[in-house]
Amino acid sequence: MNTNEKKCLEILDLMLEDMKKTDPLYLPTDFWSVCCKKITDEIRKTGLSEFRSHKSANQYYVPLYAKPYYSQNKDIIEALANWLDRLPYRKAGTDLRNFMSGRTSAFNDYRVFRASDLENPPDISMVSESDVGGPSENFIFQKKKYSHSFLNYLRGLVFLKRSARPKSLEKILEIGGGFGTLGEILLK
Repeated sequence: MNTNEKKCLEILDLMLEDMKKTDPLYLPTDFWSVCCKKITDEIRKTGLSEFRSHKSANQYYVPLYAKPYYSQNKDIIEALANWLDRLPYRKAGTDLRNFMSGRTSAFNDYRVFRASDLENPPDISMVSESDVGGPSENFIFQKKKYSHSFLNYLRGLVFLKRSARPKSLEKILEIGGGFGTLGEILLK
């Protein structure tokens, strides 16, 4: 763990201690109280650089398109997909692979985002997700990277743009932010 990560963990500890002293109205729900310990324990054990691919992240706050059993059985699924690709209908294995990995669902969400987007602000048509936090899942469409969370926010922003039709955006307040996806989209 590098010096910067150690400083971040010190700040995390300070925030967790401060949280214990706050008015109960502002405390996390029971769900997050239980999850928080698992998440912070994993961060302490493995560091921050790959926090989006931690097991606890994928269980609690980083949505994935892949079927839950895909990563544990990837070798079996790949072998089956390769065998299916040798059959007369050669696309069967690719279809299976895309379905199990979540690529089919991601592509469907991407198509909804692109087909629904308007030209009014914010211009989100060309954004691409970074590799910050080492996401365990990223799909590439038209040379841009997208995760489940990224596409969720893009579709939400398109809905907002279609509903509110803002002429410009100067300030945005996000309450209950996750791990920075919306901030990354809007900064880009």
